[in-house]
This record gives sequence, structure tokens and C-alpha cells, in this order.
Amino acid sequence: MKCVTILFIFLLTSSCKLSSIGEAPSLSLSKDLCSCYFVANQSEKYCRQITKYQRIFARYSVDWDNKTVTARGFCVKSTSVFQNERLGCTIAKSKNMACLSHNELANL
Repeated sequence: MKCVTILFIFLLTSSCKLSSIGEAPSLSLSKDLCSCYFVANQSEKYCRQITKYQRIFARYSVDWDNKTVTARGFCVKSTSVFQNERLGCTIAKSKNMACLSHNELANL
């Protein structure tokens, strides 16, 4: 918990824009899971294991038919789409949502 507090203070005092900090959890989770599932063809158990820390800050859903992964976290919703074997997954869209409370985020 001490490390989380120190990291939070660092992020607040750094020169990074807060909007980009808010995008990071959903962007990275959607891209990493899309690559894991559709490019590397890994099992769901394996993909969940390698993204367990990202999933602390974001929730996701997978559309197996369209090969997309949508993640939501910190007021941002991001979708990554599998293009093909050569290009892999790309981030299709990212949009700001109305900010949700901690309890609402937990229920996504």
C-alpha cells in the first residue's frame, strides 16, 4: 500500500497530463489482451494472469466474433481490434466517459 501511495503522489506531482494518466489503464489492458488472445492465441487463463495488475484499475469485455477487446477504467473506454497476423491489434477508439464512482467502476 505504501508503494501505491508513493506512486500516486509521484503521478500527481509529475509533469504528465492527468488525462493521459487516466487513459493508460484502459488503453494498455485492451491492447495487451487483444494481442494475447488474437495474435499469440493464448488461453484465457494465461491472458488473465499476465494482465492481473492492469485489471486492478480497469475492467474489460471480449467480443470473440469481431475479435475486439473493450476496457473501461478511470473515465476512459478503449477498444482494440485485431487487424491481421502481420499488423496484430490496434487501438480503434478511446473515449472519455462520465467519471464513475469506485463502486460503479467495480461493477463494470
